[in-house]
Amino acid sequence: MNTSVAHSAATVWGSRALQQSIWTPRLRFERALGDLTTPVYALALPSEGVLMISEMDTGQVKLVDLVTGNAARRVGADGAFSSPTGLARSSSNDIYVGQQGSRGLLRMGRDGTLQSATGRPEDADIAIESALGVSTSASSVFVADVTGYRVLVYDSALQARSKLVIDQGSIPADVKASFRCTERSAGGQYKGPSCFNPHGVAWTTAYGGRLYVSDPDNGAIFSFSARGQLMRTIRDPALFGTPRGIAVWPRSSSANTPSFLVVAERERILLLSLSGKQRLDALHVPGATNMLGVAVDEQGSTVYVADPAAAKVFVLTIVWAAEHDPSDIVAVEASRQGTPSAWRDPSSLPEESVEL
Repeated sequence: MNTSVAHSAATVWGSRALQQSIWTPRLRFERALGDLTTPVYALALPSEGVLMISEMDTGQVKLVDLVTGNAARRVGADGAFSSPTGLARSSSNDIYVGQQGSRGLLRMGRDGTLQSATGRPEDADIAIESALGVSTSASSVFVADVTGYRVLVYDSALQARSKLVIDQGSIPADVKASFRCTERSAGGQYKGPSCFNPHGVAWTTAYGGRLYVSDPDNGAIFSFSARGQLMRTIRDPALFGTPRGIAVWPRSSSANTPSFLVVAERERILLLSLSGKQRLDALHVPGATNMLGVAVDEQGSTVYVADPAAAKVFVLTIVWAAEHDPSDIVAVEASRQGTPSAWRDPSSLPEESVEL
């Protein structure tokens, strides 16, 4: 066990058997929700006992019963979505749906009623070519435009033009040189891997607000400030290879309640420190072939990972493993017991912050 990221929990848990335990987060496979059609992303709505999924091939957004695993019903009217992909929910419970094929980003109410949209072809300079990952903060929506090789940032109402564009110009020259990538030419073509190919996006309030962006082409995870300034490039082949989907759990972080990166590769899920310096766990998911969208239940510790190739959504939990004796591991579900309040990952703090 990596004791550099663990903590003695003697003052946290009352049981004498767990005194002086060393705690670290672990991933545990639970089950797979099957009989789905190309699920690209999943969004947990635990208070209602359902999981919202986007199916790109059918052009539908569905609600899946978390108990039975069956698709309960569709969201929206026929033709409401065009190749839906990324899903996100705002603090006001609006649902954002990304779409492929220059169809933009939709904001809808919980009942599927369309509220607003943006990034459509008529706004050619800010049109979303192919939305993939979507994430929200208190006032913004972040969209990974996978074929536009950029992240677009909108206000939460989608009433304004793009507030911010993060693209290859946001990546310093020395970082791009280390990637051996190809910058976009005047004709818009690439001769090799692009210098910035965002797939997943995840917002956290840690460090005063950070946007994490996964880039499988370059085997990297980027951390940006709310103003689009690159704060950190995480790239270590010994820890991960091709990060695709990404989430932060929990989204709000403190010294006593740290956050972690939950990262999906094609066949395994990783748990990383926010600094990216340490891999806390890695789990090969049975039956996974091409995992993409990752979502974490904010009210608990359940991870949902969509795999369009396997036509499944995989369900995992994050547990706290207490190793007070080398021969005995005790797992405590964070959703039931809470995070050990004194646990702290020293590699995650501090990070240089900027005024936001």
